[in-house]
Amino acid sequence: MSTTPELKAHLDRAVDLFDQAWKRGAWQPFIDQFASEFVFEFPVGEKAGRWYGVEAVEKRDAWRQTHEPSDRIVDTGEDLRLYDGHWVVVCDHSRGTLGGRPYQGTETVMMKVDEEGRIVEYREFLGGLGR
Repeated sequence: MSTTPELKAHLDRAVDLFDQAWKRGAWQPFIDQFASEFVFEFPVGEKAGRWYGVEAVEKRDAWRQTHEPSDRIVDTGEDLRLYDGHWVVVCDHSRGTLGGRPYQGTETVMMKVDEEGRIVEYREFLGGLGR
């Protein structure tokens, strides 16, 4: 499926807000980008699950609150960004602090937006955290 220039701009904004949340600790603009109804998922790992509706809001907010004010990415590089219709897939590597400890890791984030640019689906795959 092709991605229109307008959808690509919405997808890039969602990715940029996620990036700024990690770099600056400014999470609210990213959180505000979510639609009122969305899917929130960690497909693998200790937090694995897929949630909808009110439960998705609760899981997203709990996930957000696990990040301490000092949690930041200090060095990052985007390895891949792919678009498919309403979806974007971003793979990157980074290092920073998480839970007050240094970390180095990789992650893949998939987001789907609606026509207005609101995030309607979010998935995150983590790899190498805590190394």
